[in-house]
Amino acid sequence: LAITQPRNVFKSTANTQRIDVRLRSGKEYHFVLFNSIHHPRALNGIVHSKPTVLVHRTDVFAPQNVHIISATKQSLTIGWSSLDHGSKNVRFVVENVVLPEAPKTGLVDATAFDFDDKKEIRDVETSTRTPEMHCTFAYLNPDLWYALRVRQVSGTACSPWSTPISAQTLRPPKPVEKLRVEGVTASSIR
Repeated sequence: LAITQPRNVFKSTANTQRIDVRLRSGKEYHFVLFNSIHHPRALNGIVHSKPTVLVHRTDVFAPQNVHIISATKQSLTIGWSSLDHGSKNVRFVVENVVLPEAPKTGLVDATAFDFDDKKEIRDVETSTRTPEMHCTFAYLNPDLWYALRVRQVSGTACSPWSTPISAQTLRPPKPVEKLRVEGVTASSIR
């Protein structure tokens, strides 16, 4: 084993054993299990059974509850939640792409992200102690539809992409067409 955790001894009943271990997502773990019994004729008084190696890979889950926190004329802020609370730091990749038109059904097709020249990508790294699971895309064009999605990265493993969501930047205010001054006083203009 490349990394060996300190050995722990767990007491058990005659037919059950329970070991609680906190694992990080996106990692591969090797558990070596064996049974030790006391025997008076054994060397050092202990006999070990043949070890069993169990390989376990934890999954990296796609971010959940993806939503738009705020939208302005030139920015969109996306937020999400993560199922991974075992790591000290969590990293996410957030993608943003301009849609040619408003989505008809509210759902965005994942093929909208296939064109590299139109997409903007951000890396977000946050601590699970004080998580900040949001990302703001600024300097966007007003009154356009955008598709956004998120995925978690843990080491070399990546989660599936979240379900893409769509959002529209706000329209700029209409220019004032007719402005008429009705009266002026020392403290106001009507």
